[in-house]
Amino acid sequence: MITKNQLIKKLNDSRITFQLHEHEALFTVKDSEKKRGGIEGIHTKNLFLKNKKREYFLFSCEEKQSVDIKKLSKSLVLGNLSFAKEAALKEYLNITPGSVTPFGLLNDIENKVNFFLDNNLTQDDQINFHPLENTATITMQVKDFINFLLENNKKVNIFDFKSYTLIK
Repeated sequence: MITKNQLIKKLNDSRITFQLHEHEALFTVKDSEKKRGGIEGIHTKNLFLKNKKREYFLFSCEEKQSVDIKKLSKSLVLGNLSFAKEAALKEYLNITPGSVTPFGLLNDIENKVNFFLDNNLTQDDQINFHPLENTATITMQVKDFINFLLENNKKVNIFDFKSYTLIK
């Protein structure tokens, strides 16, 4: 399973420019808003969800975006979605609550987790995610983030949280 340091090495090996910001643990969007300081770029919230068929989904959207899980379930025809248990978060992404990040998808060797990125996030230049631990934040170009996931064989579904439609 990949760790924060291994992630940083992978980013460097891919020649991706990024900034690593170390800080105290941030568990919620409110924590982040109060304690992150002047970190540039768009900030995110990440939801790890499941349905009754034990299918798992990771949704990343802008930190202030309200998410209607019922509407999300219906628009993507996923069945009833609910928050996944901590054990599943550890099993599939090897992360803990408060550290949820799409970088955890690198630990999902069998690609069991379906990833959805908010279209609004693709409209900004820089994006921020935890590097598998909530005591740091990585800032990088949005295009580099998407390309990095694709290079690591991860599918990125673009979803519009304003209209609740799948873009691609």
